[in-house]
Amino acid sequence: MENISISQLTNEAQVGRSTFYRNFDELIDILTWKSDDSFSDVLKRYIDLPHNPEKMEYLGFVRFIFNYWYNNSEVFEILISINRVDIIYKSFNRASPMVVEYMQEKGYYNDEISPVERSYFLSMRISILIGTLSAWISGGKKEDPDEIVAILGKEILDYKKMKVLF
Repeated sequence: MENISISQLTNEAQVGRSTFYRNFDELIDILTWKSDDSFSDVLKRYIDLPHNPEKMEYLGFVRFIFNYWYNNSEVFEILISINRVDIIYKSFNRASPMVVEYMQEKGYYNDEISPVERSYFLSMRISILIGTLSAWISGGKKEDPDEIVAILGKEILDYKKMKVLF
């Protein structure tokens, strides 16, 4: 990113500098916008799928997300390479209310969970997904989405057997 100037970017994109500055303050804002757009896109696609609560697959959401990222990870690869995983986390966090609302409408969430508990629940899940995404991309995306789901499923089962969390 530090090797790219706004002039180079606007010339390549064939837009004026004023157009760039009308939409963005700095170069990192483009990656933030693209990250936000990717999370909105994948979550909307997931919500638009026909879902049958009786046939909900364990870790099906994770499988869907990683299938998407398997083919759409360029922006995440860049953000991870420049140590800006925080942008990925914030993008997922900003997009998550649409999934929460969907899950509540469908009755997939326990209504007895307080807003504070739900906040921690989401934070933990988002962190696990982003950490897994980061490790997967940093490792060269050698595993396919099904292998990622199998690894996470095994880790969850192992976690349940542990007496100590860390």
